[in-house]
Amino acid sequence: MTTPVSPDENALRSRELRRQFGRFVAVGPIGVVLGALQYELLWSLNPVVGHRGATTWLVSSIIGVAWVHALHCRFTFRGPQSARWRDTIFRAYLVYSASIALGTGIMWILVDELGMPRTPAWVFTTVLTSLVNFVFLRRLVAGGGVRHQARGESRLRLDELTVIVPTKNERDNVGPFVEALPPGVSLIVVDASNDDTVERLLALRPERTQVIHCRGNIPTARQLGAETATTPWLLFTDVDVSFDSGYFAALEDVVVEGRLGGIAGAKGSRDRYRGYFACFVLGQRLLARLGIAAATGSNMLVRRDALAACGGFDTDLSVNEDTELMWRVQRAGWLVRFESRLTVLERDHRRLERGVTRKVVHTIVRCALLHLGLLPRRWRLADWGYWDPKPAAEELVTRS
Repeated sequence: MTTPVSPDENALRSRELRRQFGRFVAVGPIGVVLGALQYELLWSLNPVVGHRGATTWLVSSIIGVAWVHALHCRFTFRGPQSARWRDTIFRAYLVYSASIALGTGIMWILVDELGMPRTPAWVFTTVLTSLVNFVFLRRLVAGGGVRHQARGESRLRLDELTVIVPTKNERDNVGPFVEALPPGVSLIVVDASNDDTVERLLALRPERTQVIHCRGNIPTARQLGAETATTPWLLFTDVDVSFDSGYFAALEDVVVEGRLGGIAGAKGSRDRYRGYFACFVLGQRLLARLGIAAATGSNMLVRRDALAACGGFDTDLSVNEDTELMWRVQRAGWLVRFESRLTVLERDHRRLERGVTRKVVHTIVRCALLHLGLLPRRWRLADWGYWDPKPAAEELVTRS
């Protein structure tokens, strides 16, 4: 069994990450100029009229992957541990596919639908996708991340598990949530409601249920629940989801390696936005292959020892606290694994109803800045409109 990464090793990795990002920014103007010239040339040659902004971006991105990847292999991620261009180019196209799809969608909305001039739209999209690309490329070309050799494998037992869920005025969601929860599993509810959520929940599930009252934000509630639990494994979730019918049977089949510190589960939907959730799971799978944990607070398991080793939830974060925690679990020397068999089904789509693109961009930008350590504390405290009680009037047109 390997030991967690020492603070000195983490400090060295952080310094190297900052150097790499500095070289990435320094190389950026070269790529921007060449990319802009290429885009303008392809725009002039593009025969497509209706979706010219999106199709030009798509073709330009596909061509640009080859020379941009070579540029970063040569300058940004140089070093003895770096992989060569020819060894990683095919995987680079796979990695870039998410960025290309995101950029194509943004250009279609900004240029083809909203009529924004192509130059500022191209600059905005390039900056956004460049941050995403840096995160992906660092894993692919420069290596990084802790590798562990598993020892002492076992199976996860339900009596070793506590489900932790924050609630706030969730009376209508309590019933479906409790129905999908096995009666033998311990449940801790951290409640901030001013309705009868708790009364209804205890009426439906009086056994093996503990309620804690807390008016803090969601990471504070999750952390309080974790500190109250006594089992070795903690399952963090939300009351507006239901566990898939085979969830807990699949959970008992999960192999627990000696250094397994976290498991990121999948998220789907029984009704609307199935395409969005399919893409979300695909993104989780791709990031997992690159060694980057992508978790949802609606479905993630954390070993109590790993949670303690990384310092627990960051209570300054009002959103994205789930994935950020899993990154620190990894950096503390634990394995984090993605398990698509563990699926929860979303019932409340309020944030998607405000706009799918808005939510995707919000998540990618914040997570990229968090992963790179570039999100200032004042931005960490803000949710950027994520928890708005209702969408703005101009956003109602995006409802489906």
